[in-house]
Amino acid sequence: MYARFNHAIFEMVVQAVEQIVHIERSRLTLGSRLADDLRLGWFGRIRLVLCLEEMFDAEVPDEALEQFDTVGDIVRYMSRWSP
Repeated sequence: MYARFNHAIFEMVVQAVEQIVHIERSRLTLGSRLADDLRLGWFGRIRLVLCLEEMFDAEVPDEALEQFDTVGDIVRYMSRWSP
C-alpha cells in the first residue's frame, strides 16, 4: 500500500502533526486517520497543511488537502518534495 514510503518524509509529517495535535508520537502510523484517530477537523487540517508547506517549501492545493485521509496519504503526497 505504501510502496514509496520515505522514512525521512514520515518523520517530518509526524513533526508537523505533533505541532497541531497533542498525541504520543508512538501512536502515529501511516494508517493513522486524520479525522477518526487524530480528531482533526477542517481548521486543524488547514493548520497542518500550512505547517507542511513551510517545512517542505511547497504549496499544497485544496484539492490535495481534501484527499488526505491518513498520515500515509500525506507522506505519499509530500514525497514529491525533498526537504
